[in-house]
Amino acid sequence: MDSLSALRKHVQQSQIDQVADALARAKRVHVYARGNAGVLAELMVRRMRRFGIPTTELSGDTRDLAEKTLQIARGDVVVIFAFRKAPTTLPTLLKSVRGAEATTVLVTDTLHMLTPTPDLVLSAPRGTTDGFASLTVPMAVTNAVVLTMAARHAHTVLPALDRLDSLINSFEE
Repeated sequence: MDSLSALRKHVQQSQIDQVADALARAKRVHVYARGNAGVLAELMVRRMRRFGIPTTELSGDTRDLAEKTLQIARGDVVVIFAFRKAPTTLPTLLKSVRGAEATTVLVTDTLHMLTPTPDLVLSAPRGTTDGFASLTVPMAVTNAVVLTMAARHAHTVLPALDRLDSLINSFEE
């Protein structure tokens, strides 16, 4: 609860707005996470698809990751969920994304010393350094981005959600 209460001290609405706007402009969104952060990646992938944005989860072994990374291009956004310490594949991914001239967004609990540095960073502590750290804070950050995107870009998000509802109804008939 303390970490959740302190979230506003670490992540500002203007930062959330920047990320939401970048995602709304993206040609394609790619989402990267390892371990427990995969839950957040799945949430982001589902939300972006529902909003009508082509989305890829950068998952699998190194070969799968390399193959999926080939698709990243200028105008894309790569959302990265990384906590405590950077996954071993992250520096190579960041270099490849930078070379493709795509935008990177890092959601983290600590500012990792990454090279190249991500374009946008949303960083807030998830708990005490000696205690258990949950995904509650990054989940709140992720939901804030999604809800802000829906509010700021309703003209594109709402029609996509309407099409989705119609399609769901068609499948259920």
